Amino acid sequence: MHKKIRPTIQDALEFQRVGVYSTSASDFVSWEKRKKALQDFKREADSLLRLHLPRTRNLVVAILTCHIIIEFALNKFIEFAAPTQTDVARERFSFAQKISILHMLGFPPDPHTIPSLDILNRLRNQVAHTLDLDREQVDILIRLNEAEPRAGRKLDDRERVKAVKLITSGICSYITGVIHGMNAVAFMDKAIRRGPTAPPL
Repeated sequence: MHKKIRPTIQDALEFQRVGVYSTSASDFVSWEKRKKALQDFKREADSLLRLHLPRTRNLVVAILTCHIIIEFALNKFIEFAAPTQTDVARERFSFAQKISILHMLGFPPDPHTIPSLDILNRLRNQVAHTLDLDREQVDILIRLNEAEPRAGRKLDDRERVKAVKLITSGICSYITGVIHGMNAVAFMDKAIRRGPTAPPL
């Protein structure tokens, strides 16, 4: 992964003055640092889920909390999948834009995750702008993620909160798994190209 920061106007002016803009080995993230970053991400994601989800009892708070936790996972997916190192949180992409970037960077096109993210984002925006919540949309989100969807089932807010927490945990676990899978392939490819001197995975 390339870690050289995005060139600025100052870089362009310096290049005009000096005529050199080089790339060296230090401009790339080492495989060891990348593996450590993956381990750190897994710990952070587990901590977020463990510390914040159990405390949430109110449906509106659950939607807001789950949106924040999932956005953290989306940011990490983009950071690990992009060929250039970046701090996604500083780029000021909207959640909807991050969902599109997720797809563009090769996130598996399963029929549940991205539609679930779209619904969760609509719910979060509704709460943020109107302080109201469309419970029918919450129920659609829940049905999309049930192993055996039961249309017409009446849910109360306690059941909705529990289901939204489970969906959040599942989506975060899935994103974490995809990140690890993509990087395992990259590590193996790197090891094959480097030959017997490559460090063990």
